[in-house]
This record gives sequence, structure tokens and C-alpha cells, in this order.
Amino acid sequence: MIRLEIPGRCVPAPRMTRYGKHSPTTMRYMHYRNQVGWIAKKEKIPKLKGPVVFSAIIYLSKAGREGDLDNYTKTLKDALNGIAWEDDRQVVESHCYKVYVPSVDDQRVVIEIEKA
Repeated sequence: MIRLEIPGRCVPAPRMTRYGKHSPTTMRYMHYRNQVGWIAKKEKIPKLKGPVVFSAIIYLSKAGREGDLDNYTKTLKDALNGIAWEDDRQVVESHCYKVYVPSVDDQRVVIEIEKA
């Protein structure tokens, strides 16, 4: 099983529009997505072949605007494309949870990936 811990607040995937690709929201998303990818590369996780099971626990404080669970999950899966798997179409099972934490300093994401 592969386990990653990403510090900080998860950024939900924004709706991409023709004019929104360079908006501050989109730029924050892209920066966070790249951060997740770099952490995965730094940990030297293997690229899995075949079907995989993806699990994520997203720890959020109540401070700040909250996104929906699907968009947080999309960010994390997009970030791991080409790193943990070739394409997120390989994900055949997904378990994602939001957990509220008391402090901004406690925000993080814990990801687990394994072969199905």
C-alpha cells in the first residue's frame, strides 16, 4: 500500500471556463495539484499498473470557504496522474472523507493507494 501525507489545506478543482484558466482560483488549484505531485515524486512512489483503489481523508478547519468532496477528490486524482498511475481511469474504487479539525495548522490530506 502507498501512503502519502500532504500538509496544508486541500484545494478543490475549479470549474474550468474559457476565461477562467488564469483566474486566481485556478492558479491556486494548479499550484496545489503540482505540490501533491512533487510530494509523490519525492516519496518515490511506484507507478501502479492495472486497477487501483484510492482513499483520501481530507482534514479541513471550518475557517475559509469549503469546496465539495468531489472537487477535492478530482484535484488529488489529477495530481497523481502519470505518477501513481498512468491515468485516473485506473481507479475502480474510491473512498473519500472530509474530517473537520480545530485548527488551520491541523489541515492536511492523507492518501492511500493500493492495487485492486
